[in-house]
Amino acid sequence: MTNTAMALQQFFGSFGIPAYGKNNVPYTMDDNGEERRVSMPYITYEIVNPQPFARAMFHAWVWYRGTSYVPVCAKCDEIEAALHDGGVCINTPSGAVYIMMDDGTPFAQEQPDPDINVRVMYLTMILHADTY
Repeated sequence: MTNTAMALQQFFGSFGIPAYGKNNVPYTMDDNGEERRVSMPYITYEIVNPQPFARAMFHAWVWYRGTSYVPVCAKCDEIEAALHDGGVCINTPSGAVYIMMDDGTPFAQEQPDPDINVRVMYLTMILHADTY
């Protein structure tokens, strides 16, 4: 599982904005001493670990602060472009992890956020683990 988690961090961390596990977004203290999540933009992703040589569907979210969809959609386009032509292969000490799009599911969909100044896109992908 460690190798898969490291491969996911390597992939999602390669797009020029911070990337965190879905439930691991750090907090900072604001001027009033209250905890707040780190500044957007960032990517969050599920850490999945299918059985060796198996596939699993997983998700990531691209978060931007603002009222325009242009920046968040541009980042999704960048991630999608990296997955064209069969996906990406990330070598690990115990094999490789492949990330690809799922032909039967939309790659990116809007996910509403209660904060009207936050734009979130929900990404659906497939992870294939050739690890042992």
